[in-house]
Amino acid sequence: MKIKLLALIFTFLVLLNGCDTGYGISRIAKVDSLPDFNAVVSHIKKYPEIEEVKYWQNEGGRPLTFSGIQQATQVYYISYKGSKNIAGTIHFTKDYEGNIAFQQYLIFLNRPVPKEMIEATVPIMQRIEKDLEEKFGFTNLQKNISVNYFGTDK
Repeated sequence: MKIKLLALIFTFLVLLNGCDTGYGISRIAKVDSLPDFNAVVSHIKKYPEIEEVKYWQNEGGRPLTFSGIQQATQVYYISYKGSKNIAGTIHFTKDYEGNIAFQQYLIFLNRPVPKEMIEATVPIMQRIEKDLEEKFGFTNLQKNISVNYFGTDK
């Protein structure tokens, strides 16, 4: 239920991002741990369709709670691009309470994502999720994914 609320909030924020309108697909799930990011990057680089993979890390906001300002949310990104209209970003967040969320998305601002790009990228997203489950120990990831299309057809 919490993941569906997060997906709804994310979609709402993308769609109401100032004057910009977001279009695309988002795949979200709650997970129990963070992966070995270097191993995931190395694994995705082996996909024949993928030509470029980048990894970076940032800190998110510092939540203010009744007990004070908390530790910043840790945000981890892996972006990938390939031939044949493939592009996507994997996004993990870990908040101060230790809650970890997985998200994978393909989003454009102010213009729809071409249908060919969605059709080419979604199978790669699904393969990454399957590999995270089978090779990196993410139990029931595929079963728990919440998929959201916004401003575009499936």
